[in-house]
Parts: sequence; C-alpha cells; structure tokens
Amino acid sequence: GDGDGDGDGDGSTVRFLKELGFTNVKHEKRDFYADVRNDTVPTHHTLITKPPYSEDHKERCVQYAANNLRKKNVPFFILMPDCIAVRNHLRSVVLDGIGKSLCDILYVVPATMPYEYARPEQGQGTGKEIPPFRSIWFCGIPINKVEAAKAAFRKTYGPNSVGISAQQPQQGTKRKSSTSSTASKIACSTPRLFSMLEELNAAGAVPRERVAESEAGFQAAAAAAAAQFNHWL
Repeated sequence: GDGDGDGDGDGSTVRFLKELGFTNVKHEKRDFYADVRNDTVPTHHTLITKPPYSEDHKERCVQYAANNLRKKNVPFFILMPDCIAVRNHLRSVVLDGIGKSLCDILYVVPATMPYEYARPEQGQGTGKEIPPFRSIWFCGIPINKVEAAKAAFRKTYGPNSVGISAQQPQQGTKRKSSTSSTASKIACSTPRLFSMLEELNAAGAVPRERVAESEAGFQAAAAAAAAQFNHWL
C-alpha cells in the first residue's frame, strides 16, 4: 500500500508505524471479512490490529491471524483485553491436539496500566477513555524466530523483562499477595514478555477467576485445536 490510509482519521497510526520502521503501511477503511472471503487482503508481511471487542470479532481475527502465521509465516500483533488469554477459543489456537503449547504466540504486557484508548474521531489532543480492563499484545511469531524475538526484547528492556523472572521480588523483599481479578495493581516500569499462560497467571497479568474457568475447558480446547489444525494441514 501507499501508507496514506485514513483508517484513524488523522494519519497518526501510519506516522507512528513509520517511526518504528514500517515504511509501507496499508491502513484503510476496508471490509476485512469481504477481503478474506474474496482473497483480496492486501499483500503484507506483518499484521497489526485491535479488533472490535464486540460479538465474535476477536475470535475471527485470532483465527485468521494464526492461520496466516502457520501457513505463510506472517507475524501478527493483536491488542486485546487480558482475559482473552484464558478464553477457550484462544487456548484452542495456542494448544496443539494433545494440549501442548505450540510456543509461537507470545504475550507482551505493557508498562502503561491500563492503556488509554482514543476514538478515531477524537484525534490527538482530546480526551481519552480508560477501559475497565487491562490490554495486552498477543504476538504471533514464526517459530524459528521466537528465540530471536525474546533476545531482542531482553536487549531493549533488560535481562529480566522476559518470563516470570521479571516478576521475582528483589532479595530481602516480600511479595505482596493480591486477590485482584486484574493486573492493574501490579506495577512495572517496563513492558514484559511471556510465552505461556502459566507465566501470565503467576505474574498476575490475567484475571485469576478466568484462569480456573480456562483450566476446566482445556480438554475441549485441545479437541477443537486438533480439528482446526487438521483442517489447516
């Protein structure tokens, strides 16, 4: 694309992505589902999105992105509520047919807690909305580049920014217990990267009551994953 799409109204998204090195950005108001159905999705090497949180948009977006990752090695970065990490539809994508993680989907918990969202029509310099949940990035990385991605994250944010070590208390300090259902009370000065639900749970980065629900549904998720992966092959 030409990078001049108007999906955010003022072009700020395109400008920001260019600052990060994405020099050729397609960001337009399009019927994404029609593009998928008609095989007219613009050629791309990375998908970055925040799907609508209503109805089944999250599920459909994750399914499309994971399929593209595993068939075409196209990485994705999807911003969604933290609770999605423990929903069965996401677990069915993450797990293989025997309940083992495929290890190609990572989770980045932002340092800012929670994210503030600006509506497209608001533009810059106007009020923003703080949602009643915490958002995390779901990052699909080609399996042969996962370790390189972790190394790059450590280089940028420090040696303890990857995995549960980022949450270990310093020697001589006591860890405070928390019964909060969200991670909004857990402070950290830098983003953190996790590769498993167990790490997210141990770090308090997902709603704990949702984890219990997810554990109960893992077998169903694994069965669904097996059926889906067989369809992909």
